[in-house]
Amino acid sequence: MYIFLDIDGVLNSKKQWITNYALDDECIKNFCAFVRDVNGKIILASSWRKGWAGRNNPGNLPQINNLEKKLAKEGCGIYGKTESLPGNNRDKEILQYLEKYPNEQYIIVDDDISEFSKESSKTITSRIYLTDPENGFSKNDITAAKRKCLL
Repeated sequence: MYIFLDIDGVLNSKKQWITNYALDDECIKNFCAFVRDVNGKIILASSWRKGWAGRNNPGNLPQINNLEKKLAKEGCGIYGKTESLPGNNRDKEILQYLEKYPNEQYIIVDDDISEFSKESSKTITSRIYLTDPENGFSKNDITAAKRKCLL
């Protein structure tokens, strides 16, 4: 199962946004518990993806190295990333990625529905799990996101 991940509002909370590239260890722990439970592969769909050159790649930006280190501590890792398309519609970037893997199950974990175009198909909209950006990915989100995967 692919897990398209937005970072801000998922792996950190709104109060942490005053610091660039902040990560919350508890959010990461909860998110990785979910990833392990669904045997997921993390695909960066966040603007952070621009700093990711590949798994453990020396060309990764420092914030990505920090993210990879924290994910690895919880038994997770980044598998891939979406490509930037004109217009910054996250749904189109995700759909382009899925064209390569049409039979792959997926879920999108994000905190902001406005990142998706109004023309999003019902199929992609039904695969979006929204976190509360005030808290990031919480313990309650583990179970709720797993339920979303079963739809």
